Amino acid sequence: ITGGDSSYILVTALYMLKPWERTIFNSILISVAGMAVYTGYVFMPQHTMAILHYFEMVQ
Repeated sequence: ITGGDSSYILVTALYMLKPWERTIFNSILISVAGMAVYTGYVFMPQHTMAILHYFEMVQ
């Protein structure tokens, strides 16, 4: 375990979990983060354009 890994494990209290539980937790965490990034990538341009139209910055 390197320095970054051990601090991540300590801060998130993953040291109490078994390795298979840690894997499931990390998988869920990565899935949620990936879905958030994808949602932002898909919907942010639409919302940004709507805001710009509302404030009449773009025709």
